[in-house]
Amino acid sequence: MNFDGVNISIIQVSSWGNKHDPTEYDYETRTIRIRQDYFIQMNKTDPLTHHWMHHEFAHHMVSRVFGKEYILETKGMYPDDRIERFAFAYQFYYLMKTGTCNTINQLYEKDPFFRHKKIYNPTLSHYWNNANIIISEFNEKLK
Repeated sequence: MNFDGVNISIIQVSSWGNKHDPTEYDYETRTIRIRQDYFIQMNKTDPLTHHWMHHEFAHHMVSRVFGKEYILETKGMYPDDRIERFAFAYQFYYLMKTGTCNTINQLYEKDPFFRHKKIYNPTLSHYWNNANIIISEFNEKLK
């Protein structure tokens, strides 16, 4: 991942609010925000501790390549829209490629920051099972 053009901001847990995800991407400022407790436990050699960064970086890639209008036009019901589809596929592909998780159920078990996503299991399972295809589709649009 090339983080050129991406800002990183660590946010105190007390300022994070009720959001369950440990990271978020701000399209306006091109900033990946990381909740402080998640940042503290990140370990460069453990892919499980920073896969959320891949998710947010995917948001940045979409923004950089297609622009803000594309983002606004494709926002749908979370997580069933083209933006989240690519972000989750990019995140899942990373986890599979590194051998960190072989199934989405392993991700639910291993990552306490991901467990709350189980309510979206049908959609996320589809993204997991089709991560290669989703990423290929994105790459085709780049040509």
